[in-house]
Amino acid sequence: AIGGVPEKPEASEDADADTTVDRLTLTLGATLVTSYISRGLVFAAEASVQPSARLSVAAPELDTGPVSDVSFHVGTWNNIKIEPTPEGVDPDDFNRFYEDDVYAGIAFQLGEDWSVSATYYRYGSISGAFGSYNDFELIVTYDDTKLWGNNPPLKNFKLSPSLRSVQEGSRPNRRDALSL
Repeated sequence: AIGGVPEKPEASEDADADTTVDRLTLTLGATLVTSYISRGLVFAAEASVQPSARLSVAAPELDTGPVSDVSFHVGTWNNIKIEPTPEGVDPDDFNRFYEDDVYAGIAFQLGEDWSVSATYYRYGSISGAFGSYNDFELIVTYDDTKLWGNNPPLKNFKLSPSLRSVQEGSRPNRRDALSL
């Protein structure tokens, strides 16, 4: 230091390296369907648009341990009928909004081969087509890529078996409240 003023440190090769990490991901989408069918059931026979939005926030990487790639997500999914409304029903009313869902959750990698996702869903209907309810979903997936070897016919092959469990929180005593 000259005259009590610290000298400027020399710039290292890493000084100009980009240290920012994209942690936010916004996904927007919309699907046009001729009818709303889910799990083999017709929920709305009319043509609909199904807009969705999802925001994911990646947590900073952990230095050690088996947990990595932690992210948090929130989103919404909707089903809006686009066909003409029945006679006698005000087309400006909310009756076109068959379903409006919101969800929030966490996902992470466990070790090299396992991934886990836990999500809370709130299913609703502004139009009153059905009573609101909520689900808790847990998905555990195994990456079996290494089990198949690196043979040319099986290179990059995987089945990725997973277990998905959904528990309805607002109607737990129903026979179909838990699904695997």
